[in-house]
Amino acid sequence: MNTMAIVILVLILVLLVVLCLGLGLVIMRQEKLEKRMSREREISAVSLDTIRNISRKMDTVQNQSALSLQSANSLQDQVHSITQVMTNAKRRGSWGEYQLESLIRTYLGDNDRIYSVQYHLKNGRISDGAFHLPDTDKVLCIDSKFPMENYIRMNEENGDEEYYERELRKNVKKHIQDVAGKYITEETLDEAILFIPNEGVFAWLCGPGSDLMEFAMASHVMLVSPTTLGGVVFNLLASTKNFWRIQNLDQIEKQIETLELQAEALVSQCQKVRKTEQLLDKQSAELSKACYRLLYQLDALSNPDGDISVPASEKGQGQTFEDYASGRPDQSGKILP
Repeated sequence: MNTMAIVILVLILVLLVVLCLGLGLVIMRQEKLEKRMSREREISAVSLDTIRNISRKMDTVQNQSALSLQSANSLQDQVHSITQVMTNAKRRGSWGEYQLESLIRTYLGDNDRIYSVQYHLKNGRISDGAFHLPDTDKVLCIDSKFPMENYIRMNEENGDEEYYERELRKNVKKHIQDVAGKYITEETLDEAILFIPNEGVFAWLCGPGSDLMEFAMASHVMLVSPTTLGGVVFNLLASTKNFWRIQNLDQIEKQIETLELQAEALVSQCQKVRKTEQLLDKQSAELSKACYRLLYQLDALSNPDGDISVPASEKGQGQTFEDYASGRPDQSGKILP
């Protein structure tokens, strides 16, 4: 009976141990499962944030693409507008006139005595502008021409470059002849200026088309571009200023002499002011000494038996009254009665 009880007890103990081990394994597996689920939740949260960030970036990219598309469309419209201006002869001419006037107004300002816009000649012709020169009633006319179509085709049409170059030469030569015939008259100088608003065309005229430059010079027509126009305008402006200086040289000399007299008078006044200032400094020092002497006498009357010193607030260290008043240093620090 005792043996049976012992066996049963052992079995019970073994069963308890097995149950405890099983329960521990279940708890461990549950903890691992919870950790795994926690990591998965974290990964899911990170993935959700990543997806949200990607979504925001995609929205930003879409907005930027829309803006880029709008910018591209706007740029395309601008290019189209410029193309229309360049391909339409009337609009191109208006652009050349506007550019000419803008440049000259930038260089000269609104000075109608030097430059006039849309100048009417007696022969009925109207130049884009005219420069008024000193000491003469004659003007120097300037007109804008824009030979662009054949120049563009010459550079873009493969195989027909020579044909369009010949046509471009005809255009430029005709413009030179028109300017010489219309804007060189008895009321103008013997020269005129042809403004070419495109630097590319002007560069071609300076290179392969240099013979047209020679033809223009022989026709008394000066070819200029937006870059070289400034040099011509500044030379005309400098010549005008020098002429007026020479014409008014006597008056300028008189004004300079007047300014010199005024400067000498100012120097004299400054010297007088300096002398007055020195005199005032001297009188101020004497007045200060007199004041201190008066104070000394008052102190002497009020303290007949005592030593009288300069008040500490008024004297320098180691100075008597007389030393202080006269400016002489002393180490006694007292004034004898």
